[in-house]
Amino acid sequence: MNDSSSPDSEPSWDKLPNDPRGFFGLTRSNDFAELKSAYKKLLRRFKPEKFPDEFQKIRAAYESLSEQLRYASPSDPMELDSPALDSTQQFYANDAAPSDLNPDRGDAVSVRPSALEELSHRSPPQIYQQLQDNPNKSDEDYLALAVLSDIAPTSPENDFWNWLLRGIADHPRSVSLLQCVRSYCNQLSAWQDRANALTQASKVIPPDRYFSITESVWDRLLREAPFDDFKSTLEQSERNLGILADRGRLIFFVHLLPAAIWKADPSWFQGVREQIEDSFFDLPHWAQDEVEFVDQLSAYQTIRAEFTQTSAIAQQIDSAIVAFCCEATGDADAQVLQTQYEISGRGLYLMQDLPTDLAGGMTVYWIWERIVDDVDDRIAVHDFSFDTGIPDDELKTACERMMYRVGQRWEKSATFQIRTLSFMVLSCLTMLGLVTCVSLLIRAVMRFLDSEVAAGFADLGMTLVTFIVAIVIVIAILVAVMVKTKLPYSLIRFEVFKLFRVVPATMSQAMAAIGETQEAKIHGEVIDNTDEVVNGMANDPAAWFFARAVQTLNS
Repeated sequence: MNDSSSPDSEPSWDKLPNDPRGFFGLTRSNDFAELKSAYKKLLRRFKPEKFPDEFQKIRAAYESLSEQLRYASPSDPMELDSPALDSTQQFYANDAAPSDLNPDRGDAVSVRPSALEELSHRSPPQIYQQLQDNPNKSDEDYLALAVLSDIAPTSPENDFWNWLLRGIADHPRSVSLLQCVRSYCNQLSAWQDRANALTQASKVIPPDRYFSITESVWDRLLREAPFDDFKSTLEQSERNLGILADRGRLIFFVHLLPAAIWKADPSWFQGVREQIEDSFFDLPHWAQDEVEFVDQLSAYQTIRAEFTQTSAIAQQIDSAIVAFCCEATGDADAQVLQTQYEISGRGLYLMQDLPTDLAGGMTVYWIWERIVDDVDDRIAVHDFSFDTGIPDDELKTACERMMYRVGQRWEKSATFQIRTLSFMVLSCLTMLGLVTCVSLLIRAVMRFLDSEVAAGFADLGMTLVTFIVAIVIVIAILVAVMVKTKLPYSLIRFEVFKLFRVVPATMSQAMAAIGETQEAKIHGEVIDNTDEVVNGMANDPAAWFFARAVQTLNS
């Protein structure tokens, strides 16, 4: 990270759009995770509502560089950057300049004027014919032919798309041609046309660049086409590429699986998952995290039917999870944020919607947290893991007051009174047992003095039995006392939700603050039972969902 990305320095706006790596202050050894870190630091400074233009520039630079970093091979870092070339560089980008011309010794190097410049004095058909007859076409020539094919009279085999494919066949590393292929495929309206274009492109695009260039096209095809057609298109493209195991292919499948899991047949999904598992530790850390997310989705599918039957809000959470995995980014983000709003709006009713004994409730929440984190990153929501803006003393004071109020209510509750009465009854029975033991022991001694040995031993036996019964009663009293002092989480659950309304802390912060109130004194009363409250919160999916929704909306 260079100085330009430090919190106090002004970003190097002049590096955009051609040098996003320099803008974020990354070195060639940086990976995708480090890009995300730099991106989030900038977003914390340039909020979209305050700096809309700056935010759009940062977002565009991030999207441009993130794809390169995700697919770039660590052994070939030079593939990461592809700044735009000027017209002279493009003309000789993939064809060496004439060897008999040497600018260093004073020779004049003549660069042919571009097709756009020639339009000022020549007609499009004339320019088209000249370019078509040129045996050594540059990538710029092929771009011009593709554009002019829509103007000049041509045959179907010489249309825009076919000129792009021929250009890539001659110049497989041309950035401009590859970007045009991606744009062309994405603008096709029918999924059948898109599938056909992907298959044709796989015949000319280099295998190590194919999936990075066509990733967004495959995303749309998966959303719109029946899965069997998607699978057959993918299999045909892979046959054309002729690759079995490639880093770019693995990265592509890691990206694809969260969406494919909802449509793919189980055998196909399992086969791809096993291929990824074989190379799991060769993947970068961010990709390993994505694989773990896929595994969480797999676990969720086993409980999905039961979860969605719980309540309407559970069904909305499920729909948002599926949308995040399958829909276009903007639509998915909107649905996740709308669900966050609905969760927050449910308030105390969420305790009924998502009960503490909900099977797999926490499994669903960890998926939801991952999704919300990703959406928050994209829309520049304040990162609560760094700072909630809440002083520690304020949060601790709020938790102490909450625990005190609930403790007072617990002592006045009917359950507490019943347990207190039970304690008094057991105490009386214990005293009665002890008096009986003493009486029997005295009577046994007197019978031994009167030479009534048998009767004396009988009284000793009864004394021993009575003593054992008294011990059992004492143990029961101790257990009753321990149970009496335990505060049930169900009694404080209502107050926990109210706490998050007043103090929008994270669940981890709230649990830590409640734990610190143990043995604290308020109005002469000692606070206890914090362990039971913290353990209850840790396993309460509704509290986790509610706290996260409140923080997102408050930020």
